[in-house]
Amino acid sequence: MIRRSWLAWLPALVLTSCDYLVNDYCSDMNFASVDPSTVSQINVFDTRTRETNDLLLATLTSASEIERFFQFFSDDERGWHANAFGVPVGDRRIVYFDGEDRLGAVSLGDGFLVGQGCGYFFARNLSSSETKALLEILQLEEHSNP
Repeated sequence: MIRRSWLAWLPALVLTSCDYLVNDYCSDMNFASVDPSTVSQINVFDTRTRETNDLLLATLTSASEIERFFQFFSDDERGWHANAFGVPVGDRRIVYFDGEDRLGAVSLGDGFLVGQGCGYFFARNLSSSETKALLEILQLEEHSNP
């Protein structure tokens, strides 16, 4: 009988640990817990204008527009991840409000979203069709610049 040393398991242990440290996942970003009927408006800002204030690109106020926005997220809350190299920063910030009270926000970048959930900031990759669908919901053009 061959006796295995604990050193034989070391590579597997290191690879598993690195994956845990580099890729942490959040399975519930809490979008489904937001009641869209409590959201009075969604503002979309261009965050590339740091010299002044963020530029307001769009405001959604109708119940159907707000419902579509949250439906986009509640359809699939999987795929949110963080890694040791940091979370990217999107160039559009999407903030949703109940009157004057800020309820939450996500950031939209080129092919990704960033949001806060599970106690940390997580990113989610978007396919080109998902990006196009979200931009349509937000009433923005695919390559809109201020």
